[in-house]
Amino acid sequence: TALSKIDSRLIDEVLLIPGPYSALYGPAFQYIDFQLLKTPRSDNGLQWNGRTGFDFNSNGNQVLGHQGFSGGGENWGIRFDYTHRNGDNYRTGAGNRIAAEYESREFTLAFGRDFGDGRSIELSALRLDQTDVDFPGYVFDLDILMTDAYEITYIDENPWLSDRSETEVWYN
Repeated sequence: TALSKIDSRLIDEVLLIPGPYSALYGPAFQYIDFQLLKTPRSDNGLQWNGRTGFDFNSNGNQVLGHQGFSGGGENWGIRFDYTHRNGDNYRTGAGNRIAAEYESREFTLAFGRDFGDGRSIELSALRLDQTDVDFPGYVFDLDILMTDAYEITYIDENPWLSDRSETEVWYN
């Protein structure tokens, strides 16, 4: 799924919308709507933060490395994250090998700006590269997968026709 390809540390909110119909999304069994982290703001002037993470799972020698930087001022923010993960084949309790190799690289960049009077904009870009993915039990594997995704969100907390207006435009 799309969620299995994104580092969960970068997800702010997940909404599960049951079907059979949604006024916003139309007919379907269910929808999953997830929001990435917004860019930070600082009331105390310019502020920068960093985050480093490392996970290791011995079965499959899975390694995940993450580096992130964020910062901003009173009315703007920026966020950059890079995640690299890879893994080998699994071993069952009986010692059998299950094909499950993969390598994945994810890069996200976001910039946000507040214009005052409740108006703001967020610009996001995501790049995902996956190579040498082995699917257990399938005849085929994945040599390379690349995804580029872009999103612009404009929010107006004081529009003249409603209580709040939010416009999202995305391209994948």
